[in-house]
Amino acid sequence: MVPIVSTVLKSNWQPVDARQMRLGEGARYFGDRSPRSGEPFLLVNLLDSELFSTSGEPGAGVHQLGAFDRPLGAVAPLRGRPGQWIAALGQGLSLLSEHHGRLVETATWDQPASDRPGQPELRVNDALADPTGRFWAGAMAYNGDAGCGLLWCRDTDGEVRMIVEGISIPNGPAFTEDGTRMFFTDSPSQQIHSYKLDAESGAISSAEPFAAVHNGVPDGMVVDSEGCLWQTVFGDAALLRLSPDGDLLERFDLPVRQPTSVALSAQAPYRAIVTSAANGLEDPGPMDGCVFTAEISVAGVEAYSAA
Repeated sequence: MVPIVSTVLKSNWQPVDARQMRLGEGARYFGDRSPRSGEPFLLVNLLDSELFSTSGEPGAGVHQLGAFDRPLGAVAPLRGRPGQWIAALGQGLSLLSEHHGRLVETATWDQPASDRPGQPELRVNDALADPTGRFWAGAMAYNGDAGCGLLWCRDTDGEVRMIVEGISIPNGPAFTEDGTRMFFTDSPSQQIHSYKLDAESGAISSAEPFAAVHNGVPDGMVVDSEGCLWQTVFGDAALLRLSPDGDLLERFDLPVRQPTSVALSAQAPYRAIVTSAANGLEDPGPMDGCVFTAEISVAGVEAYSAA
């Protein structure tokens, strides 16, 4: 393990908003591409199908950008199509368009998680665009049934390819800035895996062990400008920062039991925001389900647009 000689955390964790979401998720930093000026972070309340933006400052609040009729996993802007976004929504992908400061669904696209005979109903979970513009999305059974989950990819030409089947709760992926490496986890396995990614074809290598989580389960993740992976640990009230080789650099204790995703700002002063879930807790604490924030000393990388 690499000795911890300093910390990148520069302040205490503070709530951005007091609302306690059932399943906050999909935190991303989009900079000035956000539909709401001055609010570069986007996030979702997955089970309640809401999309929010925020500045990420303590007490700044989150502001609803859209409400939908199906679970919403994450969104990304579309390259060269101002005001249009792709969303992991329901059992697949949809087109969202900006309308009077909100995002509304204007088309339903591919539905890779639908019509799977003999299996329980699936819903989207995490999703992210890679540096090339491919949009990767996962789906899982509502109750997390083992072996029912999927990971698929919408390529730059619009073709949808199934990448991994037979998993349970897909989380991630996250990508290095050069687009040659992907991180991904099937959360119940407590293992984070690394894959070599061919930027031209989108093909990935076999999974390689990257790091293990021994308490709780790995959930949402993001790569910073130094190539380190920030990993939320659902059930262990923790956020980990791992080196590019998988060594634990730092563990940050969080004021919630079920952190779900993390996003890092790419413009100074740098901030991390973390979403969390109150769902499944018999006695949620005052911050369980909240979005919260801290100042950090390392830059993030803006979330990528989809082709």
